[in-house]
Amino acid sequence: MAKALNIHDIKTKKQAVEKGLELLVRLENQTRLLDLWGKVELDDEAFK
Repeated sequence: MAKALNIHDIKTKKQAVEKGLELLVRLENQTRLLDLWGKVELDDEAFK
């Protein structure tokens, strides 16, 4: 806990837990995107 508080200059344990949960959600979203890799075809023209 102390290391987590020092890394991001977090002041409270609650902030550390919230930051950890945000990271967990972000990682889960990235995993879901990676699972779609090669399964979804994107139209390159739509991004121009």
